[in-house]
Amino acid sequence: MMNNASISPRGELLKYKQFPGMDRAVQLRPGYGFGISMHSTRIAAFESINSENNRGWHTGDGMTYLYNNDLSQYSDNYWPTVDSYRLPGTTVLAGSQLTAEKVSDKNWVGGTDMSGLYGVTGMELHPYGQTLTAKKSWFMFDDEIVALGSGITSTDNIAVETIAENRKINSSGDNALTVNGTAKPTTLGWTENMTGVNSIHLAGNVAGSDIGYYFPGSANVAGLREARTGNWDQIGVGPNTNHTRNYLSLGLNHGVNQTNATYAYVTLPNKTSSQVSAYASNPNITILENSTDAQAVKENGLNMVGINFWNDAVKTVGLVTSNRKSSIMTKETASDFEVSVSDPTKAGRDTIDIEINKSATSLISADPGVVVTQLSPTIKLSVSVVGAFGKSFKAKFATTGTVVPLPTPTIANPFIIEAENLDVVATSDSRTINNVAIASGGKDSLFNGNQINDYIDYKVNVPKAGTYKMTFRLYRQYAHALYQLKIGDTDYGAPFDTYSTAANYYDLDMGVHTFSSPGDRIFRLTMVGSVVSKIRIDYIKLEPTEAFVKGVNFGGSAVTIEGNSWVSQSAALASGMTITSNNQATNTVTPSPAVDADTAAMLNSHMWKGANITVAQTLANGNYKVYLWVMEDYQNNYRSFDVKLEGTVKGTVSPAAVGSWTKYGPYTATVSDGALTMDLVKLTGEPLLMGMAIYSE
Repeated sequence: MMNNASISPRGELLKYKQFPGMDRAVQLRPGYGFGISMHSTRIAAFESINSENNRGWHTGDGMTYLYNNDLSQYSDNYWPTVDSYRLPGTTVLAGSQLTAEKVSDKNWVGGTDMSGLYGVTGMELHPYGQTLTAKKSWFMFDDEIVALGSGITSTDNIAVETIAENRKINSSGDNALTVNGTAKPTTLGWTENMTGVNSIHLAGNVAGSDIGYYFPGSANVAGLREARTGNWDQIGVGPNTNHTRNYLSLGLNHGVNQTNATYAYVTLPNKTSSQVSAYASNPNITILENSTDAQAVKENGLNMVGINFWNDAVKTVGLVTSNRKSSIMTKETASDFEVSVSDPTKAGRDTIDIEINKSATSLISADPGVVVTQLSPTIKLSVSVVGAFGKSFKAKFATTGTVVPLPTPTIANPFIIEAENLDVVATSDSRTINNVAIASGGKDSLFNGNQINDYIDYKVNVPKAGTYKMTFRLYRQYAHALYQLKIGDTDYGAPFDTYSTAANYYDLDMGVHTFSSPGDRIFRLTMVGSVVSKIRIDYIKLEPTEAFVKGVNFGGSAVTIEGNSWVSQSAALASGMTITSNNQATNTVTPSPAVDADTAAMLNSHMWKGANITVAQTLANGNYKVYLWVMEDYQNNYRSFDVKLEGTVKGTVSPAAVGSWTKYGPYTATVSDGALTMDLVKLTGEPLLMGMAIYSE
């Protein structure tokens, strides 16, 4: 094959790969490869078996490996001679040793990729037996690796340092080191605490192995050039013949008992000294945030952003808002927008809900497990990460061209979820599928709990967000055993009793629950109380409690909005609606963000008045939700008005630019007199209204 001229070489492999099951990440780029080694609740910091790897203490603390043309960097007696207390990429207690085969108590370790070429990874660091904690992220783009650290905290009474580099240098130890454009001494034994460092260049051992370092905002860096001697017997894998090798290290000292220290540096593989200086003068990256809430970097040339969200909380960075711990990358071009999402904890019990402050015209593609719920004025999507084990989920959107509305989500009423078809994600005991002729579908699911606190986790998919009346169909139990239901991360209601006098199956009313997004979540059943008993479920029944009642296109004709049939204003007036304004108009303004044809027609017709407007609709007494559509079609920031329902102010329509439109609501109201009354109360300009939708609860 090597001599077959008809076979074309593939070329250099370019790839980014996250290894969620190993707490590792690797990127291959032209001329170099970069690897990261981490640990978590799942993977130990290091192994030491049969007295081997005796000094592997910090290899799982975020050690980084940079492979280039210096092919012997990690061979040629690297491991017995490198300072195992100060491995590149790590944040450590100076001079500390860890215990082998010990895991961390932190599960946030992982990341995601973009296009299979670029990636972001992160690690919540907490080594076993230490108080040291830190949040560490790496952003791997086209020709640079950005490293961020935040929340670096310790009460161990030991200095904490981050090792930006510890590189094996040539046999003379005189590789040129240039700091802020100035050459540093090349003699072994040189050490210096350098202040105000912006850029560093280290000459490689061979051609194509130079490395640059850029420190955004400057940093204090401890440089050390040293000869180190050791042998393989000391680390447990070979003879006791001593070897000496030379090293150049760059350290960031965070001090003793520090709280919330940070760091930031950029590794620039294979760049010359002049290229490093040029990069430092005009860096191609922007650090968007480096906090204990999120770490985020934008690669300006690629128009790509990587974000690690560290907490289960609603947090916005740049264009992206996430409600849960997640690793996210985005890439934007002139015509499309891509997003990639993962759950690095591999323990997510609910959906990750993402909002992107940008509108799209259509959905190009979405992985299974991604449900896109809105294209404009912002993009919204929910990602089902239950049982995904760190997998990346991707979606791509068009931001120009013809508007293609999303399919209208539907759900059967009632929606029956057969328990025997549910995946079991985790359990303290076992599950048995029973064949029962009288069961729905001919089967049920038996949890074989046999002691208090036994539990089972079912993965339940709810295809449409909404509020539902929830019913469990159970097989009767002869004992008053209590089970607690937890949905996602939250206990749902009080424990329920499985005892019944029914002959066999019976329906247990579980009350009403609101699912804020579509997708998978965990339903955990835990045996509580003092009575031990199994639990048999035939099915879970969900019945939507919100139903579309009426939609009105003011000043226009019948249209279809969000999959619902709306009536014209004249038809509404003939079916129980009254309006204290006869003024109607149409227009030809282009809505922003872009919308489908029916929505554009609705937004370009309206009713208006130079004073307050009252709209009343006859309805059965009960609870309702109201949504309003308003677009400015006259002049910028011309009007504003309050919205009252049943005499109570529910919101304010704010001034906007011409063409800008907003869907307001939901505004809730209780009807007790047979009619829903809405007042549009003038603040500035003239109140107007394009569309209105009413839902019952």
